[in-house]
Amino acid sequence: MPVPKKKKEEEEEEEEEEEEEEEATLQHNTELLVNMVRQQFKRNKHEMDPEKIQKLKDDAARGLINHILYESERLSGHKASKST
Repeated sequence: MPVPKKKKEEEEEEEEEEEEEEEATLQHNTELLVNMVRQQFKRNKHEMDPEKIQKLKDDAARGLINHILYESERLSGHKASKST
């Protein structure tokens, strides 16, 4: 039985709204994470030990990569495979 045209339009509008909400959440989460990384860099801006500085950079990069993977999995519905 065909779905009435009005019903289809309503469903399409709901889907568009859900996609917009997901985009807003993704953008909000990303902004929060970027701000957290910035705070960490500001907190440690006087660090002089090159090894500690490299560790802090590596930690920040790992956190950003994990966030990207998490959001990618969430949006696609697929789990990323681990590579070692």
